[in-house]
Amino acid sequence: MTRIKSSDSAGPPGRPRVIAAFSVHVFTACGAACALLALIAAVGAAWPQMFAWLGIALVIDAVDGTLARRLEVAQVLPRWSGDLLDFVVDFATYVFVPAYAIVAGVPAATIRMRFSEMIIERLLRLKWWELELSELSGLPFRDIERCLDWIEEIRARRER
Repeated sequence: MTRIKSSDSAGPPGRPRVIAAFSVHVFTACGAACALLALIAAVGAAWPQMFAWLGIALVIDAVDGTLARRLEVAQVLPRWSGDLLDFVVDFATYVFVPAYAIVAGVPAATIRMRFSEMIIERLLRLKWWELELSELSGLPFRDIERCLDWIEEIRARRER
């Protein structure tokens, strides 16, 4: 494909060049449609589909800049900001959709508690986080029962 430079022709660009240049913007905007479809897939927890749409958006993002430079879109359509359009599409694709998938798409579920209900109540009652770091150093953290006994002793000493 031979490239016609704007300097090769006098006057405003012809209709075919304007249509070709605008088509690159439409192609870039298709990345936003892919981001929307990826978001819809994430809402439905359809992870393979979400990643497929993000992959298609990645391909569009990889190709649109090359097309824009080849067709001299910035010169043919100087009032249309392809950079801004690309930024918005990239934000939706690479920031918003993944953030949604991480935060809202996979709600946390308790699989099991690390400690028994009795240990948890004891931890909360002792308010161990209010102790000085120096008071906590050296405690037997691998044996939670012994550790809590020591924290109770520290608390009792503080109250005397």
